[in-house]
Amino acid sequence: MKNLSRLVIAGVALLVAGCNSTDMEKYVDELYQKMPMEERIAQLRSGYMDDLFDEDGNLDPAKCEELIPYGLGHFSQYASQKPLDPDVLRDRVAAVQDWIINNTPNGIPALFHEEVLSGINAKGATVYPQQIGQAGSFNPELAELKTLQTGIAMRKMGGVLSLSPMVDVCRVPSFNRLEESYGEDAYLSAVMGVAFAKGLQQDDLTKGVGTCTKHYLGYGGGGETGEKEMLEDEYEALAMQFDGYQAPDIHNDSLVELLTREKQRVQDLLEELRITKATNARRIAELKKELATLRAVMVTYVQQIDSLSQTNKQLVQENQQVKQQYQQVTRQAEQLQQERPELEQKVTRAARLEISSFAVTTLDRRDKKTKSFDKILKLQFDYTIGKNVTAEPGMKTVYLRLTRPDGDIMQKDVSHLFAFENKKIAYSISKSFEYAGEPVSGTMYWPVEEILQQGVYNADFFVDGHHIGSYPFTLK
Repeated sequence: MKNLSRLVIAGVALLVAGCNSTDMEKYVDELYQKMPMEERIAQLRSGYMDDLFDEDGNLDPAKCEELIPYGLGHFSQYASQKPLDPDVLRDRVAAVQDWIINNTPNGIPALFHEEVLSGINAKGATVYPQQIGQAGSFNPELAELKTLQTGIAMRKMGGVLSLSPMVDVCRVPSFNRLEESYGEDAYLSAVMGVAFAKGLQQDDLTKGVGTCTKHYLGYGGGGETGEKEMLEDEYEALAMQFDGYQAPDIHNDSLVELLTREKQRVQDLLEELRITKATNARRIAELKKELATLRAVMVTYVQQIDSLSQTNKQLVQENQQVKQQYQQVTRQAEQLQQERPELEQKVTRAARLEISSFAVTTLDRRDKKTKSFDKILKLQFDYTIGKNVTAEPGMKTVYLRLTRPDGDIMQKDVSHLFAFENKKIAYSISKSFEYAGEPVSGTMYWPVEEILQQGVYNADFFVDGHHIGSYPFTLK
């Protein structure tokens, strides 16, 4: 017990105080000599931190006096007992350590340990893949980085010892801790286990977290399971792998045929193995070699299937892209078809001519300007058709429709009609002109042969079946 107690104290010195090996030996010897027996025994004990706190989450000195009067070797799974926020957890650890340091004979701090196989078991902590998943990466650098982050988090929450990693070699698929192992390969387990420990410990236990490898030697090796039974398990596992690749999922007849044949071979050898006596070491050894060959064949098929799968995925993706492009083009065509009438209307409106200027002049019998209403014998209309490069060039006719104050159309001949909005309407004066996209000015005259009314008249211009301008003017 003396050596075990000294070992625990040494561990505390390393993990908490950060002593080097020479100083540690001297420190432990001196400390051990003055420790009462009760305190030495206490270093071999464990307990739960939550037992020391009241219902309000405060440290209870009375409970501490009762349960840990001489301190404690370690507190088990301090972070996973209750779902406490990391800050609360840290403060609780600090409160316990403070009480132990100030109220026990030699003030030896306790170790706080936790499971960290897939990250520290604490509220809000990052959960990483289990060790069997990490083993599948074959990446010890990544495993070390993962435990480095775990160790940093654990330190911040007061923990200094991890009950991890598990480095048992697991040879039986039904082993109940399979997920905690690195699999069946001893070398891989060793490499990943070292990476796990390095990440936690950081080569400096004053900053990192101590590791405790587990479990017992041979724990994951099948116990009393014989070689024949273990081999049967492996054959059954391989058969399940072949079953996992269903023929309908593989669009390659030759590969399907090969898979079916090898699957049947596995089943035949498994049946033979089941009837083979456990004492027939020679045949079991032969079947073991056959298993290795079948596994190699399976790897080859898996690679082919994966390659075909990737090719199919690429073809499907390309097909989807083509479909999407076709659908996009179709939508664009439909949209253009829908927009065509609107565009045509816009083009038509854009090509429509407009009157840019208009003026009315009243003339007397000598064709001179007059402001006297009773002397008006002629009306002169000056106008300009504006520039429009989109309008169709060529000979055109402008129609002027004059409306009297009483609403009657001024017309010399009832046959003066032109087409407008699918009907024939009357006009007063018309004039032909050649249009080439540039402004065109013109003048039209209306001889006054009727009695004029005083009031507001209106002049409406039409070209190409479009109303291109309306201008009121007053005679008085």
